[in-house]
Parts: sequence; C-alpha cells; structure tokens
Amino acid sequence: MDKKIHILIAKVHLDIAEDMHEKFKRASGNDSKVAYRTVAAQNYFYAGISLIEAKLAELEMHSYSHENRARLIIENARMFSKELRELFDLVDRNLRNAVAYRAQNGKKYEMLRKFALLAAGEII
Repeated sequence: MDKKIHILIAKVHLDIAEDMHEKFKRASGNDSKVAYRTVAAQNYFYAGISLIEAKLAELEMHSYSHENRARLIIENARMFSKELRELFDLVDRNLRNAVAYRAQNGKKYEMLRKFALLAAGEII
C-alpha cells in the first residue's frame, strides 16, 4: 500500500477516535464511558499504526506484523522522533491490549491517544 492510502486510513481512524473521545467525555454512565473509551482507544491505535506504515511506505517498506514493525522502527529510527519511538514502544508492548481490549483507563488511555496525535502531527 502506498503512503497516501495509509494516511487516508489513519484519518478515518483518527476521526472515529476523536468522535468517540468526545462522547466518552460527555457520557454519564460508566458502561457508556467504558464503551466509548474502548472504541476510541482501538481507533487511536490503528490511526497511529497506519501513520507509521505511511512513513515506512516512503521507503517502500511494509511491516506485516507488530514484531516486524518494531524492528523496522528501530532500524529506521531517524524517520521518527524519539518521543514517537518511545510512545510506540509503550503502546505496542504494554498499552494496546490493556486499553483497547481490556478497557483499562486513565494514563494508559491518554498515552495511547498521545501516540496517535503525535504521529498525526509528525506524519500528516
């Protein structure tokens, strides 16, 4: 896939994530908050990953797996800011499953959101 398509995919995920984030902030019931936060987290994650793939596509690389993506980021570290690399590492190793699939909240969710928004700022 080329960079342009990855960026379009990322924008769709980011739009959904931001919409769900706003609904999460306005929700009154705990179940609703958990549902909106979880959907937002899943879409922030995929927005960030699509943006990383967009950057890798500049060199005609594609990761095909989480493990390979981590390796490519390390091997091509100059393509990404130190902060983005560190956030990717946190998100990929610890936060993705906790927030997007086990509905954990708080700082973990905010770090995942920060990862996607930073990637958008750097890559789009």
